[in-house]
Amino acid sequence: MPDNTDINTQSFLRVLKAVNMGMFEISHRVFEEYGFPHAGMAIIGQVGNVPGSTVSEVARRTGFAKSNVSKTVDLLVGQGFLEKRNDANDQRLVRLYLTEEAHSQLCEMRAIMDQRLSKVLSVLPREKVDCLLDALSMLKEALEHKEMIV
Repeated sequence: MPDNTDINTQSFLRVLKAVNMGMFEISHRVFEEYGFPHAGMAIIGQVGNVPGSTVSEVARRTGFAKSNVSKTVDLLVGQGFLEKRNDANDQRLVRLYLTEEAHSQLCEMRAIMDQRLSKVLSVLPREKVDCLLDALSMLKEALEHKEMIV
């Protein structure tokens, strides 16, 4: 294993944070253009990843207050992006699902985000983009090894 003790982690973290913020900005602008409330980005993402989630589960996974999630869910239901369904086994629980409209809009939004990211990446030479993808893939893999984080 190579000796990477000379890595300037603070510089690395600053660049990573700036890149993350830039990616967030691309997504955030598209979500705003489609009329999603700010918290709606995370809530739609959570429900899309785990269909049938409850408000409490979404609140736990996002770190948002349950009352904020509940209000935003009601707004998203009103806009036709989320659907509430009673749990078949426990009528006290309400499960959340993306609507067909949400799926359709999200596909359009992903295409716009891809186009905007492609425009950003187009200023880099192709070989640098390939190197960047390789490096990020290796970083992702390293982070998946839990024993290295302890």
